[in-house]
Amino acid sequence: MISKARIKDIKALHLSKYRQIYNKFIAEGDKLCIELLKKRKYSIEQVFITNGNLERYLPFIEHENVVIISPKEMEQISYLKTPSDIFLLCDKKEEIINDRVKDKVSAI
Repeated sequence: MISKARIKDIKALHLSKYRQIYNKFIAEGDKLCIELLKKRKYSIEQVFITNGNLERYLPFIEHENVVIISPKEMEQISYLKTPSDIFLLCDKKEEIINDRVKDKVSAI
């Protein structure tokens, strides 16, 4: 179960403005979420899974903060008409450019 305030924060991420402010993004859907969990390219803050579907995603989940929610709560945080069984809240990776590379680029 998640709080109303947390639902409000997650729903704010549906807008690009808040994704940039909080430096986070959301992912929804079986295929996309499984790929993100497998590749570990992004830092996953929380994994939201509906009741009874944990076993399906357990092989892909390592140390993430997993929250089991009801289908009604999934509908509230989802941006899809038909919500899936899994929803990820991820941190965007900030690109760090080496100072030397930056100097070389500006010199050209």
